[in-house]
Amino acid sequence: RRHTRCSRDWSQTCALPIYDFFMKEVKPVRQKNEAPEMRGLYGWRWTLGMWNWFGAGKPFQPDRSFDAEWNRGAYLVQGLGHCGACHTPRNFMGAETKPTYGGGYAEGWFAPPINKDNLSQMPWTRNELVTYLMDGWHAKHGMAAGPMTPVVDALQKQNEIDVFAIGAYVESLRAGQKKIDEQAVKTAAMKRDWGHPDAPPVPKDFADGAKIFEARCAQCHKSNPDAVGNAGTVPLALQTSLHAPTADTVAHAIWNGIRPPTGALGRSMPALGQQMNEGEMVALVKFLRARFSDKPAWSGVEKAVKDARASTP
Repeated sequence: RRHTRCSRDWSQTCALPIYDFFMKEVKPVRQKNEAPEMRGLYGWRWTLGMWNWFGAGKPFQPDRSFDAEWNRGAYLVQGLGHCGACHTPRNFMGAETKPTYGGGYAEGWFAPPINKDNLSQMPWTRNELVTYLMDGWHAKHGMAAGPMTPVVDALQKQNEIDVFAIGAYVESLRAGQKKIDEQAVKTAAMKRDWGHPDAPPVPKDFADGAKIFEARCAQCHKSNPDAVGNAGTVPLALQTSLHAPTADTVAHAIWNGIRPPTGALGRSMPALGQQMNEGEMVALVKFLRARFSDKPAWSGVEKAVKDARASTP
């Protein structure tokens, strides 16, 4: 893990010369503002006041009960990073609502909660959060995918001081979560792996999905006693997406595959869904939930699969 990343002074190397160029070389243009062309209330500027009523536009206020690093992280997450845009649910008007950071959707993928209600099967340390945010991968937690990939690609280029501040703030959001027995969870997860001698039998209702998994997925996602803590594949039972309230992320990952973030270029997942028909993909998704999670069966799997398949241009 790199903790001595050299970062360029962006303000000196880029921002000031650009500002100087615009101020001295670019001639001003006088252009009358065009009238709004959107119909109805969408073109009424005063309606922005209604939007602000939902909380938009409020300036950041430091919390003096926390240190400078935490407040810097809070400023970045709430402002520039706008993490809540994906990780917070929205109301009928599209405004963020409660619970803050309680999970949301982005481009059809489910963005899991990052507060105390998070779905993490293994505990996170601050260093693990920083590693994940900059590399897009951690051996205990898996790989970033979908709309999270460009986020970690961008953070990979940022100053570590800022990412550690983000880690400090996000870590505090999880205060109050239930304690996790890491060794017990890891052992139980590995016993669910395909091919493990103590793995549970496949129920008849999921036999078709199990056959598809064995043919398409088991080559990578199979029992490996050393998987957690080294370069191996993280056990599926530890993947947050399989414990989510909807099947959307799993369906997208199967159909579109997972392209590796910049910090984890040696890792990827092929687009397996394009090798199956819709019924086979539905059977596989249902099997994954039943085998690798102790949560109730998903509803709406068929729709999740259809939406994932429709997401390809």
